[in-house]
Amino acid sequence: MDARQARFGTAQERDGQAGALSVAATRLLRAGEPRRAFELADRRCRLPEPPGAADRAVRALAGRLCGWPFWQEDLAAAREADPLDPVVNSTVLRLGTADERLDAARHLVLAPHAPPHAVQDALTHLFCAGLVAAVRLDLVDNRLSGWVAWHGAGDVTLEIEGASRRLALPLAAQADLDFVPENGRGAMVEAVLPFQEARGFAVRGAGEVLAQGPLVARSRRGSGPAKGEAPGQVPERAPLVVVVPVFDDLEATSACLEAAIAQTRGRPATRLIVVDDASPNAALRDHLDDRAAQGLVELRRNAHNLGFGGAVRRGLEGTGGADILLLNADALLPRDGLDRLADAAYAAPEIGTVTPLSNNGEYTSFPVPGRANAAPSPEEAAALDAAAAGANAGRLVDLPTGTGFCLYVRHDCRAAVGEMPGLFGRGYFEDMELCLKAREVGYRNVCAGGVFVAHHGSLSFGADKAALVSRNLRLLRRRHPETLADCSAHVAADPLREARAAIEAVLPPRTGGRLLVGPRKSALLAFRLAELGGDAAQLSWSSAGGRSEARLLGPGALAPQSLVLDLEHGAALAERLRSMAPDEIEIVAGALPPASLAAALATITATLSLVLGEAPPIGDADLLAPVARWRAALGLRLQRLLVCDGQSLETLARDATLAAEIEIVDARGERDAAPVVTATGAPVSLGIVCPTPSPQGDAFVRHLASALRRALPEARLVVLGESCDAVASAGLGNVVVTGAIARAQEIAILGLFGLRALALPPASPCLAEFERLADRSGLPRAVADWTFGKACPPSPSTLHLDPHCRDAGNAFAIADWFAHRIQAPPA
Repeated sequence: MDARQARFGTAQERDGQAGALSVAATRLLRAGEPRRAFELADRRCRLPEPPGAADRAVRALAGRLCGWPFWQEDLAAAREADPLDPVVNSTVLRLGTADERLDAARHLVLAPHAPPHAVQDALTHLFCAGLVAAVRLDLVDNRLSGWVAWHGAGDVTLEIEGASRRLALPLAAQADLDFVPENGRGAMVEAVLPFQEARGFAVRGAGEVLAQGPLVARSRRGSGPAKGEAPGQVPERAPLVVVVPVFDDLEATSACLEAAIAQTRGRPATRLIVVDDASPNAALRDHLDDRAAQGLVELRRNAHNLGFGGAVRRGLEGTGGADILLLNADALLPRDGLDRLADAAYAAPEIGTVTPLSNNGEYTSFPVPGRANAAPSPEEAAALDAAAAGANAGRLVDLPTGTGFCLYVRHDCRAAVGEMPGLFGRGYFEDMELCLKAREVGYRNVCAGGVFVAHHGSLSFGADKAALVSRNLRLLRRRHPETLADCSAHVAADPLREARAAIEAVLPPRTGGRLLVGPRKSALLAFRLAELGGDAAQLSWSSAGGRSEARLLGPGALAPQSLVLDLEHGAALAERLRSMAPDEIEIVAGALPPASLAAALATITATLSLVLGEAPPIGDADLLAPVARWRAALGLRLQRLLVCDGQSLETLARDATLAAEIEIVDARGERDAAPVVTATGAPVSLGIVCPTPSPQGDAFVRHLASALRRALPEARLVVLGESCDAVASAGLGNVVVTGAIARAQEIAILGLFGLRALALPPASPCLAEFERLADRSGLPRAVADWTFGKACPPSPSTLHLDPHCRDAGNAFAIADWFAHRIQAPPA
């Protein structure tokens, strides 16, 4: 299972909010209220649980109807996530291009879970596009089921092509099929074929071929319950068979085979079996013939494409009780990789399967788990493997399932679970089915943290891959419903973090560039990173339970991503920072970090800058207090102040002494004005900017909601960001919580939600982010004046709040100000 697919199980199962939002949005769409439907669908898509394909499709449809400019991106993401989803394809039938609508109709025909009305719409579209017949057929072993629909008068014949003969099945139109449109006919198909192997089908009518195509067989063989159990002692080692199914991509396949040949040559107890799964690439077929002629591989050829599972079963024929390694044709075995994988498999009696670390290995991905990280070069892959072997020798971590890009299966586990299942047709999730069956009888699936295998990602199925994944994932979940909770728990626990961190600790650090330093979960750190387009490494520190640590993150998704440094060891920390040799270090203003980190920063030769842009904590009224604290800690090593908000900049401009001692840089950057256009019919709304949730922010929202209900009953609050308890906030009745909003989408959201002004809770530190959004949107603003009138001149579009006033007083002031602006006659 794709590790990303597992993440949705946790919070959704806890409170059902995601499902409730989806259902409510769909009902509002059907009721003809697209704007309200969009707000709920948008909220669903911004919850921490990743949205499903149908959720994105609902937002796309509602957004298209109410002016959401990003609806096409939503629809494209939905199609990529699940091309067989009926909601997605029904939406594409309404909103897609001509080619996209044709693809959607075909997918609806193929999807066994599509409701009859959706299939009827699809068939109507296909018939109008000129197709005269459509089929949905499923062949399991020799039992054929499904249906045929056609346009026109008369009956048809369904012909099934076997290996040496054809079977003709006459079909008479049936009148009671609810998925057949008025201008079509249809017939159900249910037959037992007199032969085991079928290659294709054809629908004939009036002497013509109306439709034809391949027929991919599935098999229930190997899908029954496992029959053995894990042994009490480690068994004797068995010979090894490496099976590589091959279809296309000469370059990747040749690299894979050369690496595998280097491992298997001269090892009489190891066989390398390559299965040519009816490759269309002549050059690749010639390459395989050459390697086989030299005796470097055993070559087996399929007459027609069987997919991954079928190719593996073909490769395993006659291999007896051997261990097996299932290897994708775009995976590169490292030096001594077979020996280290075998050592892991025989490290404990109950180990059944072993998966290595990889750049693209789902749960075992490095440096970011659950992601297809960029494939390293051969040199980089060798360095990563050497680091893994040195840092994680003997480290085994349990997995819910293994992954078939490089899956070692011990012979006794193989015997216990039976042959590779054939129920998944052309491919995807056979490996997971095998691993789940192994768990059922007591075997463990583990990751060998000391082995790294580069994996480029499958090209075998091309455009069909997403549809195959979608179909087979549904099948797997029906067969193993408990797997979702197991996978979600594994993703949340992330037991491989220490293994990844151990590798990152010994890899040579990336040098140069910019390093941002600040407290963990700092709003200003996130703001500055966004301003830099993510192009900076981060060192974020935290202290809890008497222990201080810092997490080091590479820029973007580059390593390190799991490395945690102990701040109690100042010398090691300073050496790590010096080895990174950053060109510039930007320190986010605020509380001082542990002394060891401040001391380590002082030893770095890079330019040190302090980033300003946060409001001070309540009780500390001085905007420039962090400057004094950090100058005391770093002395003359602090060379610049990067100022990200106007209040701090104006305050500094009035401090001639400080301006003479340190360079002051206006770091607010260029802000492209994009005035908000309020959507027609949108309710009057006041936006509360909350980039980071806090109890103080939630408390202020409660006060403001009450004050606004008194001053302007028809208005509402829109929390732009997150709330500690979004359900409770929404329960106030006149509050909507959007969730985190990408910068590219924020102006469109402000308009669709009807925002007429913005406010920042006085306790919020997010001055820089609030000012950026207010400047960009051009909306009136209400914000605490931390200069106390010294640097914030009066403005007709700005309400300056007293930071020392109680929440209730500031809430009443904002509500009255906003009501006056809304009720005042236009000038």
